[in-house]
Amino acid sequence: IKKALQAKNYKVWICTEISGGMDWRDLLIQAIKKSRVVILLINDPWCKSAECKDEFNYAKRLSLSSYEKKTSFEPFPRVPILEPIMFPDVDMDKYGHVEALAANTNFITVKDGGLKPSEVRQIVEVTESHLNSLMGK
Repeated sequence: IKKALQAKNYKVWICTEISGGMDWRDLLIQAIKKSRVVILLINDPWCKSAECKDEFNYAKRLSLSSYEKKTSFEPFPRVPILEPIMFPDVDMDKYGHVEALAANTNFITVKDGGLKPSEVRQIVEVTESHLNSLMGK
């Protein structure tokens, strides 16, 4: 996904690339604040992680308050736009926060195994569609 988005000249930041010894919470908050789209790669380890849950909750709260904070403006979508990618190992009945996300957001669902090239293309197309909607296209 990262390579495909960078090939289209999008800036991509991934939280797993934070170096040891850095204040990852501050880096994460700053990255989410600067983001127009937040892609959540949701698998079973993500669902179990308190840090990932915090990341999602922060992005969601930031998005819900973006008109009031003047980080986005009507009639354009609130930012950051959440783009969850659901992997097949997730049991939504087991994780209330993922079920709540599913109730409010359209998921892209990955089929069996890893991401296939067609799924990566779909993710890039959806991301571009989100970014275009922010520019009124």
